[in-house]
Amino acid sequence: MGESVKFRLASMDEPHTFTVMGLDINWTLTRDDPQVQTYTFEEPGTFRLVCQIPGHEGLGMVGTVEVR
Repeated sequence: MGESVKFRLASMDEPHTFTVMGLDINWTLTRDDPQVQTYTFEEPGTFRLVCQIPGHEGLGMVGTVEVR
């Protein structure tokens, strides 16, 4: 633990969020504005990833982040 991970994020169409429930990750992405974010994971687990823009979660914009 204590390992930093660099995320390269981009939205090709409209605003989205990269939100990991249970962690302090809630990044907002806008069209054509790629960004790099770094996060240091302190504990193992499987965390739920969602886009919190209304309706996007229902469209399947969900996933998991697994920390070992």
